[in-house]
Amino acid sequence: MSTQAFTTTPRRLLRLPEVLSIIGMKRSWWFNEIREGRGVRPLKIGRASVWDSVEVDNFVTKLVSQQATLPQADDQPEAGPASRVSGRRAKRRGTLQ
Repeated sequence: MSTQAFTTTPRRLLRLPEVLSIIGMKRSWWFNEIREGRGVRPLKIGRASVWDSVEVDNFVTKLVSQQATLPQADDQPEAGPASRVSGRRAKRRGTLQ
């Protein structure tokens, strides 16, 4: 009989500061993700908002896997001088198209 050792962290309820430290983003970004339907919605316990640690970990895993599928900066063609200059400076230089 085979036994597999799984390392699981216990499920916890996290408050906002701990969630933000786990995801490494700012408060406004996190609440925008929730508003857009991509983030983990909080559970309400009385007046307190808490997040399930397993759901937050799954969110981070999904975010990292999405980043792995995006093209890297090395894959992008370098912008020419005209595309780096915009607005009034480009108009003065005559490079605005």
